[in-house]
Amino acid sequence: MGFHQPVAAAVTDLSNEAPFFPCRLAYVSTTSCKLAKHNGRYIRNPLSGNVADIDSEPTISNSSFTVLNYVYLDCSAATLTKSTTAPTTTNGIEHMTGDTDNLLVGWVYPNGSNQFADSLTERLVMSKFHRLEVAMKAEGAFESNMTANGTWRTPGTRMLLSWLRPPDEDVTLMAFASLRHDASGGNTCRLGIDIGLTGTPQTQKSVSADSYKALSCKAIDVAGSVARRQAEILYQGVNVSPNKFDSFGDEDRLVATLKR
Repeated sequence: MGFHQPVAAAVTDLSNEAPFFPCRLAYVSTTSCKLAKHNGRYIRNPLSGNVADIDSEPTISNSSFTVLNYVYLDCSAATLTKSTTAPTTTNGIEHMTGDTDNLLVGWVYPNGSNQFADSLTERLVMSKFHRLEVAMKAEGAFESNMTANGTWRTPGTRMLLSWLRPPDEDVTLMAFASLRHDASGGNTCRLGIDIGLTGTPQTQKSVSADSYKALSCKAIDVAGSVARRQAEILYQGVNVSPNKFDSFGDEDRLVATLKR
């Protein structure tokens, strides 16, 4: 009876294979974010060969946090770190510049208290992978008898949204209000959305408003480099005599939908 020579196991070069990322960066609290599992727990880094087991869902804290930070997974230790060091791309994989074992998994930006933020008005934690669609909404009221002298103004109850701009998706904002002039004779109300808080809206809608009129307008923040973005509602009255106008007050809001 003859003997068969053993068959050598096939060897596959995985050096250029993109890793599978069964994870998403998630907000936990104002002081903590975690790398949550998403249909798996192992992440292999083809650049270093290391495999990270994220079953424990590693976390980061808000210490030393004043500007945009990139969040990296260290595949040799299965830990998270945040850094101001921007990523580099090697073979299609984004990693910390100078360290191929730290793979980019998301971004965080501090709120005014240098904390993590994820609420209806602030979405400042964003995952690179498996983003979820979330709503944003800032509600307020244009106070009665606002002075409006032909310049763009911020309502007394400010309607402001803050978010991290996705690198690959536009963000659409909608503003709604119900306004009228406290005068007659062809006066005009204008509602606008100011992206970037420049004091001048990028989009606006006008209506003759001798009686209460519903107004709405839309603005789009185009995808680009990841950065904190802000937008708010502005208003303007034209040909006002006297220089006053009113708000119906229960439908004034700025809304948006984005993935984070």
